[in-house]
Amino acid sequence: MSLSVETVVVPVTFEPDKPNELNADRAIQVRSDHWVIVSEATVAALDLACKIAGDTGKVHLVHATLDLSPTAAVHGPAGMLIPANVEELHEASNKHATDVLGIIAERFCKGCTPVLYASPGKPLDVVLDYIREKTAGMLVVAASGRSRMERFIIGSTVDKLVRRATCPVIVVPH
Repeated sequence: MSLSVETVVVPVTFEPDKPNELNADRAIQVRSDHWVIVSEATVAALDLACKIAGDTGKVHLVHATLDLSPTAAVHGPAGMLIPANVEELHEASNKHATDVLGIIAERFCKGCTPVLYASPGKPLDVVLDYIREKTAGMLVVAASGRSRMERFIIGSTVDKLVRRATCPVIVVPH
């Protein structure tokens, strides 16, 4: 008997960086001068999610972009504060993140159907809202590389997801 879940959600984070001998297999070239790195645990989470989704399910890659709403002013000429068009900034940021997610899906989601989603906000809120909205059947999340002490002091999004998710959660170790 094989497990197949219709909607499998994977939160995906990526960091700007250049490829080197330690991360070359996880380096994604976004533009000729722009690279991002995906963690090993995220790659493993995507692989597992594709296996869980099987031939009939979909893997939803979810990314939280920076919410600029609280800081909706930027410095203009002569140091004046000029309100920025936050909606345009959010749209551009979400488009960029979705483009990156597309490249990540093309590389790491072979054999499954990816769905891409980016939205401004705190990662915890974006993921929880998304799994509720899509009635996710499973959440597959990469564990952070933080120590127990770091998680105790500053918290862990993964720990909160495990406690607050409305669907089963699988945590892929770092």
